[in-house]
Amino acid sequence: MKILVVAPSLRLGGLENSVSTMTSWLADAGHSLTLVLCYRGERFYELNDKIDVVEPGFSLSARGKVYFYLSWIRFVRHVIKSKRPDVILSYGDYHNSLVKLSSSFLQVPVVVTDRASPGLKFPLYMRLIRSLTYPKCSGVIAQTQRAALVKKELLKKGVKVKIIPNPVRSFEPSQKVDRKKVVLAVARHYHVKGLDRLIKAFSRLDAPEWELHIAGSLGPETQKLEKMVQGLGLSDRTKFLGSVSNMGLLYSSASVFVLPSRSEGFPNALIEAMSLGCPSIAFDINAGPSEIIQHGENGLIVEDGDIQEMSNAILQLIDNEGLRLSMGHNASKLSNDLNLKSIGEKYENFLKSFVVN
Repeated sequence: MKILVVAPSLRLGGLENSVSTMTSWLADAGHSLTLVLCYRGERFYELNDKIDVVEPGFSLSARGKVYFYLSWIRFVRHVIKSKRPDVILSYGDYHNSLVKLSSSFLQVPVVVTDRASPGLKFPLYMRLIRSLTYPKCSGVIAQTQRAALVKKELLKKGVKVKIIPNPVRSFEPSQKVDRKKVVLAVARHYHVKGLDRLIKAFSRLDAPEWELHIAGSLGPETQKLEKMVQGLGLSDRTKFLGSVSNMGLLYSSASVFVLPSRSEGFPNALIEAMSLGCPSIAFDINAGPSEIIQHGENGLIVEDGDIQEMSNAILQLIDNEGLRLSMGHNASKLSNDLNLKSIGEKYENFLKSFVVN
């Protein structure tokens, strides 16, 4: 197949992680891949050398967003015409509609995949554009059962919907390391990631030997989080690690992983931590964690927003090494269910179903 993939960027992030992992697998499987990026910029994730990467020669400027997106639609349409793909795969809640507009009347099937929470409330203009463009797509990939139900309400009967979760990316084999007295979170410093909730929960622990480590790129919440840590007297027990290249080692050396997000689609950090045997805790938000964590078996689910219950759950794992070991062992089985080959073949077969031989 000749597959044209469209994604916002290859910066640090869950969507970008999925894009780099899946496109590289499809290229290794023998397909011709062109990756069109919406924005120019630094790339955090590496790609298979077989993938042709195309970026716009312009950026968001003083002329404003409307001018930029109109130019971007023309740019993507030109790429589609020149590459003549068999199928288009588009990532990104805000860009999928623009990709469908770019491909109008070109007779190329478009498969879109949203990555945010199915409960996300879009601005009115985006809801209108999605209601007009999504029913005209050939297929939609949803990450969870909840997301699939929401999408079906938006689509016509003829549009195929397939539930395909994110794969667990493979990590370089590392030397066996002992787990440290560390509670780990991995997230960008944005309000939706809920790091403030985790810091508050950690501050209530009676566990002075334990540290809180937060990996992830800086963002609009950085100063607020740093002030919160200082104000709660946690400066000597909390480390902001920034972007980390060797995530496998980080997951393998932590004793507890926490996902404190307010909203998620299908969190990569959670499945990565679990696949490497790190017992995990998450709030019961509207989608994602509850379809990954089996409460009491491979992790713990906490009522959304209950800071004290989150603190209690962390303390439960801190105080019980045997429970951490058993949950970590069960969590590591996730790597079998979400291995890259299995998920990659599901993507491959779904895309093939739209290609006319």
